Amino acid sequence: MGKLKKNGFIEGTMIAYICIVITKILGAFYSIPFYAIIGETGGFIYSCAYSVYNLVLNASTSGIPTSISIIISEYNARGMYKAKEKAYKVGLRVVFAIAFTLFLLLQIFAEQIGAFYMDDMTEGSSVSEIAWAIRFMAVCLLFAPALSVKRGYFQGQKFIAPSSVSQVVEQIVRIGFVLASAYLAVNILDLGESVGVNFAMTGAAVGALCALIYLQVKATKNRSVLLDRPDPREKEIPTKVIIKKILSFSIPVVIVSVSNNLYEVIDMKFVIMGLGWIGGYTDVQIQTISSIVVNWAPKICMLILALSMGMTASVVPNMTDSYVKKDYKAVNRKFNLAVNTILVISVPIALGLIILSKPVYTMFYGQSDFGWLILKFAAIVAVISSIKTVLCMCLQSMGKALLVCSAVIAGILTNTAFDLPLMYLCSFLGAPPYIGVFFSSMLGVSVCLTIVFVSMKKMMKLKYSPIVAMMIRVALPAAAMSVFIVLLQLIFPIPETGRLLITVYLVIYALLGGLVYGLLALKTGALQAVFGKETIDKILVKLHLKKLRS
Repeated sequence: MGKLKKNGFIEGTMIAYICIVITKILGAFYSIPFYAIIGETGGFIYSCAYSVYNLVLNASTSGIPTSISIIISEYNARGMYKAKEKAYKVGLRVVFAIAFTLFLLLQIFAEQIGAFYMDDMTEGSSVSEIAWAIRFMAVCLLFAPALSVKRGYFQGQKFIAPSSVSQVVEQIVRIGFVLASAYLAVNILDLGESVGVNFAMTGAAVGALCALIYLQVKATKNRSVLLDRPDPREKEIPTKVIIKKILSFSIPVVIVSVSNNLYEVIDMKFVIMGLGWIGGYTDVQIQTISSIVVNWAPKICMLILALSMGMTASVVPNMTDSYVKKDYKAVNRKFNLAVNTILVISVPIALGLIILSKPVYTMFYGQSDFGWLILKFAAIVAVISSIKTVLCMCLQSMGKALLVCSAVIAGILTNTAFDLPLMYLCSFLGAPPYIGVFFSSMLGVSVCLTIVFVSMKKMMKLKYSPIVAMMIRVALPAAAMSVFIVLLQLIFPIPETGRLLITVYLVIYALLGGLVYGLLALKTGALQAVFGKETIDKILVKLHLKKLRS
């Protein structure tokens, strides 16, 4: 293991993005064999348990990496190295206490949570099957706290690579364990899909433990780099002050992170309720649709969401550093850069998923009457959710906690209020009613974004002209790519059956469509504006698309 190296904003973003893309690609594609093992029945159980797990995990640990990252970055900027180490140790104790409490609550109230999802359904999965899946999944809460704090410790000192690589380690181990254990339970021991899901649920704990070991080894090998020599004159920071600081940073971050999971839980509950009240769907169909809405379609959209996660890991310490130094021009530049990077990369991916939703969904899970249409809307929500996530993290790194909380809560309330009405409206207009939850989510996220943009313009005089300019630069390449893919479908239509053949076609479509978009994005200057002209030139030279100037 080599010596650790600090990563700058763009470098750190790309390292984090590459690792998270690898993680999410693995997460998306492993669902193909996993879904084949557990089937639609197991898929509903898994979706219920996983949505609760994500909600509780984010409530207990999501704010800690960011808060520790912010605090350590701040103490580093001020040369308070003793306080930095103390913050890490205190954060570890705080988050473990919270996570262990939530672990116990899940064990006790798992049956009630299962009943919450089942509503009045009598067919398909049972309450007890969902409850046991939740209990097995909750074991991860015993290992995730230490992992989240350790990642924040690395990120806060701008060592983005180890934290990002640990996510790949975690995902590889988790997927290997999930697939092996589910296959053993269902296909070899013949214990049924629900038991297979239970076995698979413990994979999260195994993955978290292995990632933690990886980071601990990294930290041990690089103690001289991580541990700065403290100033003897540095004052001791009281533990209460650090706890208060951690909580003050964590709470708004938790609200932001949990909001995404609340959208999932709320949407799943309202899909189940709404389809039951509107009628025309069996219990099994309702369970299938709800699990696709909150779990299986979003898994395909992971590549879109990956950028915001990678951006967050790097933007927080860099934004904090600029804000502490009162370099507001840099703050404005990084704020706009965060949004522009998402626009340049996520928009073409989302358009590709929208246009090719039917063959893409078939490639992943087989033919479905509902999945392909749900995927179209899930891709749109994924893009605007990515922007919301990054912007809220930027605000949090600048100490705008109250604004973050207000914007996110307004978005959640809007989403909750409009879920059922929009489902009924879609049904009245002759559209599938479950599409209404996506319109509700779009509306909720849009409200959140509007509050953020308007408030930051008033409070810090931020200018958004670079974002508007980027939208114009991206529009032409994205439109050209879309037209190209549509024409390609007409000339060389993708077959409706044969998942291997569909995969080959989609890979070719993706490469050609990406080439069209990339070349035009170069012409409009979109890629240069985000990644820098020098970086793009170096890549073009290596690809022999541009000559090196002497």
